[in-house]
Amino acid sequence: MEINQNKSLLRTGNIKQQTLYNMIGKQSVKVAITQNALVDACVDLVTLNGRPFSMMNDSGFRKIIDPIIEALGGHFSISDKNIRNFISERAEII
Repeated sequence: MEINQNKSLLRTGNIKQQTLYNMIGKQSVKVAITQNALVDACVDLVTLNGRPFSMMNDSGFRKIIDPIIEALGGHFSISDKNIRNFISERAEII
């Protein structure tokens, strides 16, 4: 019976979607990044790439950034306010 179901799924194209969904749901990656590099990238988004500070609070951005912050120990946060403060502090040094 299972073979017939798989043939039916293959004909309708649903097996590709199921396989892709299962593959994506189980994937994880290791990323070599430091806290400083992560903050610098957020500063670049605002200063070099012209993104608004509010992007730091966008739900899609949080889905990307929060697991990285957690993996780095979770002892810091990234928000529109602290990125703005970080830029101000750097500007005073220059």
